[in-house]
Amino acid sequence: MQDRRFPHHLRLTKPGEFSAVFNQGKRGGDRQINVLCRPNGMLHARLGMVIAKKYLRRAIDRNRIKRQIRESFRHNKQTLRGFDMVVLLRSDIRNVSNSLLRDMLKSHWEKAIKICAK
Repeated sequence: MQDRRFPHHLRLTKPGEFSAVFNQGKRGGDRQINVLCRPNGMLHARLGMVIAKKYLRRAIDRNRIKRQIRESFRHNKQTLRGFDMVVLLRSDIRNVSNSLLRDMLKSHWEKAIKICAK
């Protein structure tokens, strides 16, 4: 059985880690979600999220989106190995269903890997 935990070493937590991805990372996304990625030289992937109140006012909506992003990341962490990923919201996705959101994220992960691998 595959390990589905999300331990601390798989997270981007420090401002310098986020800055490295913002400054050196490659972008890919659509109207609603933007994914930045950059190689990290490690044997595992790390995830950071920027979920602004500007697009999702209620904490319950922000938390639901963050849970779905983490879950998608956990399911795809083997294919994302060796990259730092930052997910940004670009518009209100409050009304997007969980299954559609997971499908969107899966396609974004694949696009990001293709862009970053070049």
